[in-house]
Amino acid sequence: MATPKPTSDAKASENKDNQAAAPVPAPKMEVVKPQPVSDQLPLDERLHKLNMLYSLHSKYNKLQESKLKLSEFETEKGDTPLTLNIFDNNSRHTVNFQTSNVEVIKEVIECVKKSIDNRLLALAPQIDWKQ
Repeated sequence: MATPKPTSDAKASENKDNQAAAPVPAPKMEVVKPQPVSDQLPLDERLHKLNMLYSLHSKYNKLQESKLKLSEFETEKGDTPLTLNIFDNNSRHTVNFQTSNVEVIKEVIECVKKSIDNRLLALAPQIDWKQ
């Protein structure tokens, strides 16, 4: 049995099918290596920042030490009289405050503890390398 010869329209359709089935080359992606971005400060600025952090750390430790000493202070000892002395040597003349009143001493200690806590809270966010 003889097969009929394809007409010119059939050949054109067959060519289109062959072209559609042919692989289309993928676009080539060019790999670009990222350039290192230097977020680092110059050496002298890093050293300055490091010195500042050491200074803040030292202040923080001194405040913690003072807070610990205040917490160890006992005002309930009945056999030993307590005396609180506050001196101001920074002014032109020396100012002296002295009391033996236990209630006043307790109040002063609580006030100093609150002040230390506030200073610690203010100091903590400053101790950050990335600022």
